[in-house]
Amino acid sequence: MPQQVVADTDLYTIEHDDGLDCYVFTWNDFASGERFRSGADDWYEAYQKNPSPNVIVDASSVEAHDEAEQQWIQEDWVPRMLDAGVERIVTVVADSAIAKMDAEEILDGIKHLDYEPYLTDSVEDGRDWIRRQ
Repeated sequence: MPQQVVADTDLYTIEHDDGLDCYVFTWNDFASGERFRSGADDWYEAYQKNPSPNVIVDASSVEAHDEAEQQWIQEDWVPRMLDAGVERIVTVVADSAIAKMDAEEILDGIKHLDYEPYLTDSVEDGRDWIRRQ
């Protein structure tokens, strides 16, 4: 499965998996506030250059988002990604109750949107889920 690194910073890595027609966005470090939104916006800009229906967000290094960030993800970032062409979003979370609760709260706030979400604790499981779609 050929993978192309689109961007690699201390904060995040963006890869495109040509075999799955999928972007993998990995948070390499915890970010909040403007740094978090700026990183997510960088990914959105990279995505717009070569849209794909499938996205994996590896947030396994992020324990939780504050309420303002959850709201921003729900009301701004996810809707923009869907408008840009995303059909499926896999969210990889840390194997902790707090991280899973945080991700579930975000997903609850966007369940009315037209896309297929999948929550897992492994990037490989997320890749397998995309293969099965």
